[in-house]
Amino acid sequence: MRLALVVSLVALVAHSARAAPVQAGAAEVVAEVRVQGNHTTPDDEILRLAGVTIGEPLSPGATEQIAARLRSSGRFRQVEVRKRYRSLEATREVAFVVIVEEVPGRTGGTIAAPVRWLRRQSMFFPMLSYRDGYGVTYGLRTSFVETFGARSRVSVPLTWGATKRAALEVEKTFRAPWVHRLEGGVSIAEEENPHFRADDQRVRLWGRAERALVPGVRVGAQAGWSDVELDDRADRFVSYGGDLTFDTRTNPAFPRDAVYTSVGWEGLSFNAWPTVQRRWIDARGYLGLVRQSVLAVRARYDGANRALPPYQQPLLGGASSLRGFRAGTFIGDNLLTTSVELRLPMTSPLGGGGAGVTVFWDSGTSYADGERLRRARFHHGVGAGLFLQLPFFPVQVDVAHGFDNRVRVHVMSGFAF
Repeated sequence: MRLALVVSLVALVAHSARAAPVQAGAAEVVAEVRVQGNHTTPDDEILRLAGVTIGEPLSPGATEQIAARLRSSGRFRQVEVRKRYRSLEATREVAFVVIVEEVPGRTGGTIAAPVRWLRRQSMFFPMLSYRDGYGVTYGLRTSFVETFGARSRVSVPLTWGATKRAALEVEKTFRAPWVHRLEGGVSIAEEENPHFRADDQRVRLWGRAERALVPGVRVGAQAGWSDVELDDRADRFVSYGGDLTFDTRTNPAFPRDAVYTSVGWEGLSFNAWPTVQRRWIDARGYLGLVRQSVLAVRARYDGANRALPPYQQPLLGGASSLRGFRAGTFIGDNLLTTSVELRLPMTSPLGGGGAGVTVFWDSGTSYADGERLRRARFHHGVGAGLFLQLPFFPVQVDVAHGFDNRVRVHVMSGFAF
């Protein structure tokens, strides 16, 4: 009996020894592949690049070969391939875990990849505004962020209505010591000149650089080329100049206890007109009074060293400069405007919207080259208005009386200054 038991145990051990090599030597097959870390490249595309097919037998060194194929594609900054068995019993069924880190900006050659890039990088903003004397302008601005690296944006505004405009605009901010912001673009636009009642068509190419000197103070320089046509007048000119701005406003939509001052110079070199040099100063102050009320004052001067062509002369009149007169009533080579406005909010301007009333007085003059400012005739307008600060479409409605004119109603998007 004991002899029979010993013989049975020996036979069982021998059988197990023979079976083990058969299990170990069986071919492994790919049962599952899990991909992690990809946000642009689809899983199927990664499997294609890796050369892996579910159900195929594995060759020796398959793990290293899969990683090498993915690295050679140039689509991934880092690649890690981990081999796992699906269970302790099923050692023939292999599961691969593929962990990748994609190279920024790299996409596949399929149509879906550019579509995904556009969806991820683009933003759309509706455009709606109203300018006194011009009318309603509406459209859409499409922006693509980080097109030229971090802190860059490419915008394509398209508008219709009072101002028909299409443009390609590029801007990028830097942390370099010599320049903090660059912008430029090309545009084509058409709108009616309210003084001549004729269409003003322009093609413009421009570039600008800015640098912040200290908080609130920045200096800028710009250059541009323009092709302009107004009624039967057509010309081309090059512009160049610089400006210095001091701005302490923390809320430009409703400034309080702040100042804004900008001074600048510009040279205009025309094809069919003598070269002109212009200078300007725009000074504004906002003093907080009782509760939420604000006293706002402004003075702006535009001057030229010689006569300007009609399509470059500044306009006076309307909600933006002299209320009580139609937009573009006066025109000249030089311009001076002043305004005093008391703003009385009825609701808090710090919320999502605000409403209130205004009381104002405007004064201004526009005069030709060769005339003296002290001999120029000033025009005055007084009145009151209502304002409503909506998040995307602020509105101001003013009723003004021109001293040597009549009562007029002015509508515009937001405050004039």
